[in-house]
Amino acid sequence: MQASPTINSGFSGFIGHYYRSLVDTGRTAASLHQPLDGFRQQLIQRFIVPVVSKLPDVSTRIFPVNWVGVQGVRLSVVLPIVMDEGIPLMWVPRASILQALVAARDARARRSILGRRWKDVATDCEQVLTEIVHDRFASDVILGRQAVASLQGGYAAASQALSANLLDSVLRKHLNASLRKQVTNHKNGNRLDIDSFSARLGLTMAPVWRGYAEYWLDKGDRVPYSFTRHASAHAVSKRQYSRINAVVAIMLISSVLKLLDEQV
Repeated sequence: MQASPTINSGFSGFIGHYYRSLVDTGRTAASLHQPLDGFRQQLIQRFIVPVVSKLPDVSTRIFPVNWVGVQGVRLSVVLPIVMDEGIPLMWVPRASILQALVAARDARARRSILGRRWKDVATDCEQVLTEIVHDRFASDVILGRQAVASLQGGYAAASQALSANLLDSVLRKHLNASLRKQVTNHKNGNRLDIDSFSARLGLTMAPVWRGYAEYWLDKGDRVPYSFTRHASAHAVSKRQYSRINAVVAIMLISSVLKLLDEQV
């Protein structure tokens, strides 16, 4: 089964609407300076309270385990990291590194964190890959673990090259053509419409979209400093190939395969 962009309710559609409904109800009561009438109280007790009591369970289904206990994880913070900087945050890295990333002052500081903690991030990626259970991803997991092992063994360039090509193969094998186009399309300045996806799908694919930024050697484009699949394939150089970019690449592979495995 190939992944679909409509597997679950959209992030803004479900969480946003639900949150606004609760806030609006409270504001209305406060503005009237009176308690809610009996009928509305019954509605809240019957429908809203049971849902609120289950919010921790709902949140663990929407957000991965590495987000648990992390402070400051707001959409306004997370989206620029995954969309504009291309750093994956779903399932990897571990909570303590994720906390440092969301608290960092800027993109340069976040790359520095990945550079300092690369061994821990590699371990996290290896762990996530071992958790993938469906046979259809078995060969991808083997290659993903080889990319991790290459990085751990000191062969960052080999790791990045393998991860970049594996990512492309995984998208072609396991996503339908429409979804694959959505998460890789940069033509005419298009941005990924993350609101059209489920929370997990959108937040996982956002850094994939960033990783597919256009690069045209024949147009004289400057080799990008951050990881991109096209530059990894067509602009092999010290500027594109680095240990930090290799870390980002194995994070992409690990998070995408984990997402696909959970949605089978």
